[in-house]
Amino acid sequence: MKMDARNGKVRARVSAEQKARDDAVRKEFTNKPGLEELVASGKYLPPIKMEDYFEFARFAKTMRKCREEMGMTMAAVAEEAGMEEAALSRLERAQGNPTIRTVSRWVRAVGKRLTLGLAEASKEKSVVGKISAKSPAPPKPVAKRTRKSANKSK
Repeated sequence: MKMDARNGKVRARVSAEQKARDDAVRKEFTNKPGLEELVASGKYLPPIKMEDYFEFARFAKTMRKCREEMGMTMAAVAEEAGMEEAALSRLERAQGNPTIRTVSRWVRAVGKRLTLGLAEASKEKSVVGKISAKSPAPPKPVAKRTRKSANKSK
């Protein structure tokens, strides 16, 4: 660590290699690429479909109920699974993108066994942040009745 004499703040020394990596990342993202560009580059995976997220959220809710029904604390399950309690909390809230190994350790810590299955994929393409063509149209707003229109109906 190096002390900056001007403002008294401590700065970490950065190696030339780290500086070069940081500069490359800054250069790569100066044009602020969109999701399509990032996925097309091959470096990033597309986001998961909302239906897949909700499936995992239902699973996480079931896992939490199992833990509570067994009278286990989050700390006990986290210790048994070999993970931090904060990581377990994120799993129970369906946050993050856990590996199958992590989910398997979580399931075993609660005394269950993980089984995988297959189901037919939906034909509908879902796009994050956009309403799909097959989504129902939002309801039309109901016109407010004014005193004038209320008198006409009498």
